[in-house]
Amino acid sequence: MRFFCLYVFLLGAGAVHAVEYRELEAYLHDHIIESNAPSGVAAVAIDGEIVWSFASGYAHVSQRRLATIDTAYSIASVTKPITAAAILRLVDQGKIDLDAPANRYLPTPLQSSFGDGDDVTVRMLLNHTGGLPRHYKFYYADREKPLPETEFVRRYGRAMLPPGQAFEYSNIGYGLLELIIEHVSKQAYPSFLREQIFSPAEMTAAFVPPEQRARGPVAERYRYFDEPVPFYDFDHRGASAVFATATDLLRFANALVSTDDADGIISSTSSSQMWPPSENEDSYGLGFSVWNKDGETIVHHSGGMPGVSARLMFVPRTGVAVVFLMNGSGDSWLPTVRLLREFQPELFAADDSGPMGPLEGLWLGEVELEDNKPLALAMEFTEDGRLKSGELQGKSLSSARVRSQSNGLFSLMLRGSSLDAGETADYTHGLKFTLAPDGDVLRGYLTAQERPTRKRIGNAVSYPLALQRVDKLPAGVPDLLEQFSVPSVQVSVIRNREIQWTRTVGRRNAHHWADNGTLYNAASLTKLVTAELFMQLMNEGKADLDESMSKFWIDPDLQSDPRHRDLTPRLAFTHTTGFKNWRRPPYSDGVLRFFHGPGEQYGYSGEGFEYVRRFLESKLGTAFESLADEYVFQPAGMENSSFVERPWFTDRLAAPFYADGRFRAPFVYREPNAAGDLRTTSADFARFMLFAMEAGALRPELANERFRIARNRAEAICSGKPLASELCPSTAGHGIAWNVYEFQNERVLFHTGGNDGLRSLAFYVPEREFGMTLFANGQNGFHVIYSIVEAFYDNAAWIAMMRPEPTS
Repeated sequence: MRFFCLYVFLLGAGAVHAVEYRELEAYLHDHIIESNAPSGVAAVAIDGEIVWSFASGYAHVSQRRLATIDTAYSIASVTKPITAAAILRLVDQGKIDLDAPANRYLPTPLQSSFGDGDDVTVRMLLNHTGGLPRHYKFYYADREKPLPETEFVRRYGRAMLPPGQAFEYSNIGYGLLELIIEHVSKQAYPSFLREQIFSPAEMTAAFVPPEQRARGPVAERYRYFDEPVPFYDFDHRGASAVFATATDLLRFANALVSTDDADGIISSTSSSQMWPPSENEDSYGLGFSVWNKDGETIVHHSGGMPGVSARLMFVPRTGVAVVFLMNGSGDSWLPTVRLLREFQPELFAADDSGPMGPLEGLWLGEVELEDNKPLALAMEFTEDGRLKSGELQGKSLSSARVRSQSNGLFSLMLRGSSLDAGETADYTHGLKFTLAPDGDVLRGYLTAQERPTRKRIGNAVSYPLALQRVDKLPAGVPDLLEQFSVPSVQVSVIRNREIQWTRTVGRRNAHHWADNGTLYNAASLTKLVTAELFMQLMNEGKADLDESMSKFWIDPDLQSDPRHRDLTPRLAFTHTTGFKNWRRPPYSDGVLRFFHGPGEQYGYSGEGFEYVRRFLESKLGTAFESLADEYVFQPAGMENSSFVERPWFTDRLAAPFYADGRFRAPFVYREPNAAGDLRTTSADFARFMLFAMEAGALRPELANERFRIARNRAEAICSGKPLASELCPSTAGHGIAWNVYEFQNERVLFHTGGNDGLRSLAFYVPEREFGMTLFANGQNGFHVIYSIVEAFYDNAAWIAMMRPEPTS
């Protein structure tokens, strides 16, 4: 099974890029896949000549039509620079004054909540300082049509902030600029663009639907990789309606930077106003964002909406221009910066930010507060200079770009995060990390920086931090998934009694990607939760491991067999009830019966756990799910776990993938199954593991009971494996549901799970305070799971015992 077979490389013009840019192309290919987009294209031009191009995937999935450099994509807000150029062309023709009121050119005047609408100028509309609010409306083909011009201006054309005071990105402003173009030129907006912008710039494939039709192939917009978005229109076409090819956009950029006014689409005076020089690192000119990169002006604009991700970026001084387009949603900043870095590396030589070799990877450690109480910190950095993910105090850190400093340090500012501890906890503040890498150690400090007000400058308090580089998921996980026909795997790692991180790779079903919130069937890991629930009840004196369950529950199939009086919870949890695994075929004939006497010998049985469930419900008069919620889920912080179907299961369940290469619809029982049907995430189950291992959660004698082996089965277990004698554990067997294997220096506490099309593993090593929870929705999931475990845990003996035999 090949999940990514849609994506193929189509290399465009360029000399030797097939070898030189293989890594770049692999990066773009992976970025498109990770964005759930069917296709993407990229191209680079120098002085208007395309020197490299790339295309991957399908422009139209159902038609199996491949994307090429000549495919027109919806470019969303990259339309804004085109609209701005159209306005400036009218300025060059003497028909518009940039600093005149926009109302002079509008047939229906805009209003203002701060006095006269005439205070809003054309320039303010272009640079988003007119006081107009954020706005977007999509009119799908099967619904209402966009508002008429007069109604659009009447309903939305109002400055809600003081004009000229502040930047506030607004599609309304560019919708009004579209109307100005039409009113001044006496032409429809699409026609004006074709005659005055597209034609002179040789943008031969660009068009504005629905008034204009494509003159070449067009990429369909997709919500997911094979779920098309219905066609939609806007009431602000001047902000987001254009379709264009990558070649069109590179020609547009070249026409803007042309030094010969006769060859350009606007004068050099007008183009210089589109990206005015600024001392600020980031600013907005007229239709373009301006990035001041160490004194070099880099001009760009992004576009993003349902089924669209686009960006155009160029350097006016050098004539280098790059473009990246996808027919799906995703990030466009990283790919375009990567392209620019590849073809103009001198712009990035000073900051040593790409690749971010010293920081790339996963780092785990602590921040030390003034009272010496550490806070767990995890940070993962990409190779091209971003914080990919992070957690502090169990809270996610927002993605951010890392800045390198001339002194060899790295820094990043997180304005959306705060520190809920330390002396700045009561202040409104942002977080700034200053980092000094030294091999596999990362030291530095975290600054809680109070936000300034008009009356005072805020405080800034710093705390030391130390991190250690650790292995992340092996790079070959996608290959493992493909090799063993496993759609996805979800992994959480526990270190030092903290959940350090969670990762998910692959698909939860045929149409959707899995993520860290995807719910998996824990299968037999469920038994650990059931046993822990019982131990918590026992801790409160509401149950006993050795009481006869016949006082409150006798299965109807066993009424005539007096041995039911010998059944206790301990026998069920240690798999010595005498039952088969299940009463149903193929295990038995549908009737629950004893195959040997209770307590006589080991026999793995889910029926025993179900027997305990019915016993508890009968004895306590409370539904099992309610008991689990009260005694396990809530105390452990398991907010994404349930034995029964919940409304929040919608669009989150991982579908089992069977050996025949097909997904099956996830099935959830109407009543709990105490042995094998818990729905949870790997992170939630890791929380359960920590709860179960917590000192003081149970009375000491009960806590020890959990892991006391009832029968040493080491010899029987090892005899079924072709292992050297020194690899066998000294003791192996069941505690209260837990498998306990004792090796020379440490114990491994674990359980596996295996329903049809699903595999799971949870283990914890107390001597190392290390553990993992892993879920896979594939029949061959253990092949993937143990390959991942091997990268993190070096107990070769245990892994050799657990790993399934190689498949042919």
